[in-house]
Amino acid sequence: MGIPLAVITNKATRFVRPHLVAAGIERYFSVVIGGDDLPTQKPDPARCGTSQRCFGIPTGRLLMVGDSGNDVEAARGAGCPVLVVPTAIARAGRCTTSRPMV
Repeated sequence: MGIPLAVITNKATRFVRPHLVAAGIERYFSVVIGGDDLPTQKPDPARCGTSQRCFGIPTGRLLMVGDSGNDVEAARGAGCPVLVVPTAIARAGRCTTSRPMV
């Protein structure tokens, strides 16, 4: 479909890339931003801004898909819509918000 995808994680890039390769999905992501690539980590919205600059599109046109409160805070801080995927982390109650997440 031609939709650019990025991985934005607080985990070190050297740990993330092998997982993407092992899953056979690395080729789908044109940008991988690990926790060791920028001076700050999520929930700092600068991580969304970095991917926005890589893609050359307005932040409001990005969609953050995440599983934690850090993802929600980062996306909202950047002015980006966010979709929370129900994972073990989200189900454990670590992802809470008083406003709708999308």
